[in-house]
Amino acid sequence: MDFNITDYSSSEDLNSKLSDIISTKSLLISSLYDFAKSFEKFDYLGLQKDIIYYTVMHIKELYHFDNAIFINYDEANNSYFIKGGEVAYRVYDIKPFETNDILKFAHKTMNITIKIFNQRIHSQISDLEISTTVYIPIHFKKELFGFIMLESEKVLNLNSDDISIISIIASQMGFALKNAQLIETVESNFLSTVNSLVSAIEIKDIYTKGHSSRVAKYTINFAFFLNLPKIKLKSLEISALLHDIGKIGIPSELLNKKEKLSISERDLIKKHPEMGEHILAPLNFLGSERIIIRHHHEKWDGSGYPDNLKGDMIPFESRLLSLSDALDAMATDRPYRTALKFPDIIKEFEIYRGTQFDPELATKFIEFLEINQHLLRRDYEN
Repeated sequence: MDFNITDYSSSEDLNSKLSDIISTKSLLISSLYDFAKSFEKFDYLGLQKDIIYYTVMHIKELYHFDNAIFINYDEANNSYFIKGGEVAYRVYDIKPFETNDILKFAHKTMNITIKIFNQRIHSQISDLEISTTVYIPIHFKKELFGFIMLESEKVLNLNSDDISIISIIASQMGFALKNAQLIETVESNFLSTVNSLVSAIEIKDIYTKGHSSRVAKYTINFAFFLNLPKIKLKSLEISALLHDIGKIGIPSELLNKKEKLSISERDLIKKHPEMGEHILAPLNFLGSERIIIRHHHEKWDGSGYPDNLKGDMIPFESRLLSLSDALDAMATDRPYRTALKFPDIIKEFEIYRGTQFDPELATKFIEFLEINQHLLRRDYEN
C-alpha cells in the first residue's frame, strides 16, 4: 500500500496545532480553577482590596497585558475613580478617572469591550503608547462595582473562548466583591457597637475622654511601623478600643478621684482588665481580643497585673498595646498629675525599657514616636 508523505505531514501539522490549542485551553481552565480557589486564602481584613488586586493581576498576566488597573464606579455621582497607594490605615489616595467613548459604551452595554486602534495612542494610566484597550465590567446583578481596564502595546486579538474565560473570572469577582461588601457592613455595624461601649466608658471617666480612640490610633500606626501582618491589625484595633471596658464596673467617683488612692481602691481599679475579659466573655468571636485586654497591664519584669506574667509569657499584642496606653496616659492630664512634655515622655520609656516594657518593642516605639512627634503634638493640642 502506497503511503502519501504529503498527507501525513499535513496531518502531523494539524495534530500539532490541535495539541497546542488543547494545551492552551487546558492552561486557561487550570488558571481559572486556581483563580477561584485563591479567594479561600483571603482574610476578611481588606478583603475587597485583595480581591480587586488579585483579579486584575491574574487577567493581566494570563493574557500578557502591559497595563492593568481597576476603575471604581460611584453610582451616586455617576463618576469613576481609581485608588492610589495606601497612605495610612484604611486611607487611600483617590483620583478621578476621565471617561471616554469606549468606557461609556462598556458601561451602557455591560459587556466586555475591546478596542484596537489603527495607530498607537497614549495610555491613560502610564507613559506607554498602546494599541489595544479592554474594559471588563464587574458587577453583581444590577450593582456595578467598576471596570478592569487593560492596555497592551501590541494588538491583542482575544477570541470567543478568551472572552468566555474572562467573563467567568469577572462574574466570580463580582460575586466575591458583593460578599466582601456584606462582610464589611457587618464589621462596620460591629465597630459602631464597640464605639458605643467606648463612649459609655468615657462618660464615667472625665479624664480619659478620647483615650481609647487615641490608643487605637497609635497602636495601629505602630503596628504598621513594625510591618506586622495585616491579619493582626483588626484584632489590635478592637483590643485597643475596648482595653478599658472593664472600667464600666468601677465607680466613677473612684476613677475621677484627685486624692491619693488607698490600697483597696487601687486594687479595685486594677481589676478592670479582668472585668473587661469577663464583660466580653459571651462574645465567642473575640477570644484573642479578650486575652490581649486581660494582659495589657502586665509588665516585662513580672510585676504587673492581673497574672504577674513575665517577659515573653505576656502576649505580644498586649505588650504592644501597653506602650500606646502608657503614651496617652503620660501625654494627657490625669487627676494625680499634669501631662508630660514630649522629651519627658521619651525619657520615661527609656527608663522603664526592660522593666515595665518589652525592651525591643520599647526601643522601636521610641523610634516611632520621634518620627511622628508632630502628629502626637497635634492630637494633644486639639
